[in-house]
Amino acid sequence: MSKNDNAHLYFNTNNNELKLKIIPFETDKTTFDLNDSISSLHNFIYVGKAKDQYLSEKLSKDEFYIQINDVISSPEAIPEFLDCSHCDFEKYKIIIEADKSTPIDFLKEIESKILHQYSEYKSSQIYYYEVNSSIRISGYNRKNFTKETKLFELGNGYNELYNEAKKISKVGEFKNYKLINGLNYNYDEDYNLIDIQKIKDGGLLKNQLYPKDSINNNLIAGNLFFPTIIRLEQHKNHFIYYNGNKDDLEFLTKKNREKFYVKSLVQIDKNDLKAHKLAWSISELNAMQGNSDGELHTIITMIEKKP
Repeated sequence: MSKNDNAHLYFNTNNNELKLKIIPFETDKTTFDLNDSISSLHNFIYVGKAKDQYLSEKLSKDEFYIQINDVISSPEAIPEFLDCSHCDFEKYKIIIEADKSTPIDFLKEIESKILHQYSEYKSSQIYYYEVNSSIRISGYNRKNFTKETKLFELGNGYNELYNEAKKISKVGEFKNYKLINGLNYNYDEDYNLIDIQKIKDGGLLKNQLYPKDSINNNLIAGNLFFPTIIRLEQHKNHFIYYNGNKDDLEFLTKKNREKFYVKSLVQIDKNDLKAHKLAWSISELNAMQGNSDGELHTIITMIEKKP
């Protein structure tokens, strides 16, 4: 994309068609942390709402998305996009070209996917595209909304650990890097889940070894989901309790749950939905939720009584 005379609209797209609406962040700086240029050592991630011609059942006009190369996706696609067995990661830069109205929580989610446990990247390698409209220059600046934390900075307290295949290996309360209370996931050499052990006070609880194909194991592993826990907004970890029509489904799967969520939301009173959205607008609640995605230990909002 060539630079437009309108300073609000010009930015590099690495020769890919831009499918998102993006008005970049503004700045009054006259110098930048990184010059505005395209390099083979730059990985571009675009952030914004989908343009009208790309809206569909899967893409809402009100939601924010990322674009990687020419594909509109969610932040979940970032680790695979950045994975490279032969790259010298220290030489690379991550360029985020985001619409200035993008929610901070969404940008934090993007950064967290870049800086996941086995990532070779550091927060200092993340840059945001900004423009100075008054003198018509642009460049890349560090913002870094997410504090960079690595595995061995988290020896105490609650934490989630992942193996080399990026599958969860331990979750719960740690003391001096040892799991004290929580769940221990065991895999075979091909990283297929064998079972899950429940740990309490530093030891394995008897009768708490969940076989691979058990309902308990699949619920804990995030392969099955309760139909009473409904995703409030697409691509967000906002969940509500709804004891409505379950269509005789005892549990949901990864494949059918999103359609079930959409169908269920239509049956909920609009004022109730508004109340739930107001609750989830509280940043402290989002921080408590973390990355929980409808599996066990997911925080939900619920309405017990109406005034």
